[in-house]
Amino acid sequence: MAETVLNSGLTISRWRRNYFREYTRASRFAPYMGRGNDNIIVTMYELQTEAGKTIIVPFVGRLTGSGVSGSQVLEGNEEDLGSGSMPVAVDFRRNAVIVPKSEQFKTDIDLLDAARPALRDWESELLRADILREFGAIALTDAAATTVPYASATAAQRNEFLTRNTDRILFGRDRSNTVAGNFAASLANVDNTDDRANYALVTKLKRIAKAAKITPYQSDQAAGQEWFVLFVGSRAFRDLENDPTIVQIDRDARVRGTENNPLFQGGDLLVRGVIIREEPEIGVLAGVGNAGADVEPMYLAGAGAVAIAWGQMPQTKTRLADYDFRKGVGIEELLGVKKIHQNGVQRSLVSAFVAAPQDA
Repeated sequence: MAETVLNSGLTISRWRRNYFREYTRASRFAPYMGRGNDNIIVTMYELQTEAGKTIIVPFVGRLTGSGVSGSQVLEGNEEDLGSGSMPVAVDFRRNAVIVPKSEQFKTDIDLLDAARPALRDWESELLRADILREFGAIALTDAAATTVPYASATAAQRNEFLTRNTDRILFGRDRSNTVAGNFAASLANVDNTDDRANYALVTKLKRIAKAAKITPYQSDQAAGQEWFVLFVGSRAFRDLENDPTIVQIDRDARVRGTENNPLFQGGDLLVRGVIIREEPEIGVLAGVGNAGADVEPMYLAGAGAVAIAWGQMPQTKTRLADYDFRKGVGIEELLGVKKIHQNGVQRSLVSAFVAAPQDA
């Protein structure tokens, strides 16, 4: 009698899927990641089934005309929808660990399970760093739609980026801090007295996003609700959670129990349709503000802010060495991460720079 034996490749595939889910969840951006364009971080997998090194992110414009009414002729008065695209290139990322035979692992699956936490954490930290890097990246206008990490960008690149995104960048609390076409001079106007993060700044960022026609992360048109997510560093989050108006919101308008209220447990803050999420890895721009003030970036995100293209989900690689006494297992993935922008204009982000002094 013939018996069906499960192909070992199926077990490895299942492990890969589980690993992938754990890996993306551990990045802390999982709630905002998904295939749909209504996610803040749009994930794309087309290159897993099609050959190529680049995936194209398409744009579709908005209709802004008034149309026709009554007996007016529509033919010949149609409106141009407009379109565009942005390429996202992918590249390999790999790492590996060695486990000696003395650990008594008998199969590849056991070995993978033993190494999985360390590899998962490594990949998750890199993915988180990639996303935060792209939040703050300087978008260029070349054919490849290049983005340059803020720290690596030249003064000229930052200035050009500011010129193209003046309606989507705020220095401190007031527009008057912006020096046209001069990023460094604008940062130098941010001071510790007037330009720290507070409730009024959060609501202003939401108004800026709506004026720029940035699509909310979530919306319920019937209820008139629109939600954006504001990613902030630890110093800005400190100022926001201690803001008197936000404290009052948490005390009087949020769930009052000890299990859910942020006054007791911490966690995200909610301010008039804005979810404020702390990301400690958002770095401080030391000494760039007025009188040497430290400045911290904040990013208000709507739908379609960053794209992640996976050309290959994490795959496992094994290796035997030292007369088979030592077993190595590695992870290999093919991906690309890029801020979504068109002609150097970030499509779904409002960047803010606030004074963020170090704790005394």
